[in-house]
Amino acid sequence: MNDHEMKMFEGRMTVIADSEIKSIVPEFIKEWKEDVITMRHALDLGDYETIRSISHRMKGTGATCGFDALTDLGTDLLECTKRMNKHAIAKLLDLLSSYLEKVNIVYR
Repeated sequence: MNDHEMKMFEGRMTVIADSEIKSIVPEFIKEWKEDVITMRHALDLGDYETIRSISHRMKGTGATCGFDALTDLGTDLLECTKRMNKHAIAKLLDLLSSYLEKVNIVYR
């Protein structure tokens, strides 16, 4: 993800989610924040398989819950793990962490 794409992503901070999942969204957010910590630790260890596994799961669950930007980040993380691009992964994890702190969820 280049700088332009990152700026475009930052504008996607509002998620419209189905009210039926309202009770589970806080737990998802909590788990995704824990996943960021786990992936940062894995990155420090050069454990790209852990990052790949978590980002693959994130890619799938993000869209299911209405967090399309999370799916996009998961996709980008997967690509970066294939290239073992430590710098790009670190930037994506920073962006993911920021997103999870700032995301505004509106239920319909």
